[in-house]
Amino acid sequence: MIEKIRLRKKKNEVVKVGDVVNYRGSMFIILNVLAVRVMINRENGELMTMSDCLGQQYRTPDLSTDYITTQAEITYEPEEFRKISVVGEYIYDQETGIWVQIKAILGYHFEGRNLVVKYEFEPVMELPADEVEKAIAKKRKSIMKLVKKNS
Repeated sequence: MIEKIRLRKKKNEVVKVGDVVNYRGSMFIILNVLAVRVMINRENGELMTMSDCLGQQYRTPDLSTDYITTQAEITYEPEEFRKISVVGEYIYDQETGIWVQIKAILGYHFEGRNLVVKYEFEPVMELPADEVEKAIAKKRKSIMKLVKKNS
């Protein structure tokens, strides 16, 4: 299952696609970094980042395998004109419970004062189970270090 997660990191902490992170008590593999903002920690004045990411939750069902690239029309009313989705944007589809990415705008037209946009969407595919297990194993190896005793 893919979720949008928000990570807060110190200046010296790295975030990249493929990283395994703990978020709200679960492990996630970062699939995509959607946005990064630089902030100042109010307590100590240090720089930090806040990033929105798409993360695949470890050991949850893969809902995206049931879907293929599809087309749909979305109607925007005048007060929504500033919120028209663009190519490359990721959107959570509440009906299916999956994330999709807009691959193309196939056309648009007005119906009265409303704008109708025809999109092509593609489901955001989850990582295969073997890649997930490799990422988790790599994370665990980086944490679990054996210390050799002095003889």
